[in-house]
Amino acid sequence: MGTWLELLKQIGQALLDLVSAEAKEVGADLRGTGRSLAHGLLLLAIAGALAVLSLVVLSLALVWALTLVFAPWQAALLVGGVYAAAAVIVGLVARGRLRRLEAPAVTVKRHWEEQRQWFQERVSGASTEEEADV
Repeated sequence: MGTWLELLKQIGQALLDLVSAEAKEVGADLRGTGRSLAHGLLLLAIAGALAVLSLVVLSLALVWALTLVFAPWQAALLVGGVYAAAAVIVGLVARGRLRRLEAPAVTVKRHWEEQRQWFQERVSGASTEEEADV
């Protein structure tokens, strides 16, 4: 009877260790994802601010230069179209970076599945060893 109690005690301790280790690992992954998201959003905000500042100054200079070749409204339309195309490209690149981040729910599910498999392998290995001892 002592063997069963000992085995149940070991299983209980293994479950506690598993939950504790999983919680620590998931927390570390979520912090890493959060930092990556914050850095990506910060870079996006900085790029946006610099783009606005540059857009104002360069637009005026470019429109003014293009008025030598085109009518002023044509020059302004050309410059605006180029900037709009550039904004679309930068937005698509930023969206691609943000989409590569793993959602927190997916991270938790992935870790839970890994730990469940590890535990099953460990329990299967322990029962195989006990059967070999008998």
